[in-house]
Order: sequence, then structure tokens, then C-alpha cells
Amino acid sequence: MSTKVIMLILLIIGVLEIFFNIISNLLQKIIGLFNENFQFKEKTAGILKLIFVIIFMVSVIFFLTEFVRVLAALFGISLDNSILDIFK
Repeated sequence: MSTKVIMLILLIIGVLEIFFNIISNLLQKIIGLFNENFQFKEKTAGILKLIFVIIFMVSVIFFLTEFVRVLAALFGISLDNSILDIFK
């Protein structure tokens, strides 16, 4: 699997968790099967949300850099040394 596909999957999972709590609810139901009346503590839910925010941000930054590379190729800007060559 290519890096772009993996990052796209991580981006989708991050969005689902951040905005819809899909992963948290799924984990809570799975753990609830073995331990009745299970609820995540607020700290645990916050840490889980923070992890998914970090995953989301990493994938967004990856796609932004890919977008810059594509635009640089379209406009004929060389990015041999650094992505900061755009500002030359």
C-alpha cells in the first residue's frame, strides 16, 4: 500500500473520531461486552481524542505538502533542495 493511501485512511479515521466519536463508541461497546456498565473516564477519552487529532494533523500536513509539490510541478518550480524553494 502506498503512503498516500495509508495517509488517506488515517485522515478518514481521524475525521470520523474527531467529529463523530465512531472509534470511541466502538471501543466502548466492545469493552462493554466483557465489562458491563463500562464508561471511559474523561481523561482517557481526552487522550484518545488527542491521539486522533495528532493523526489527523499529520495526514493533513502530508497532503498539504503533496499539494505544494503538485502545484510546483504544474508551474515549473524546482523543489530540488527544499519545499521552501517556492519562495525564491
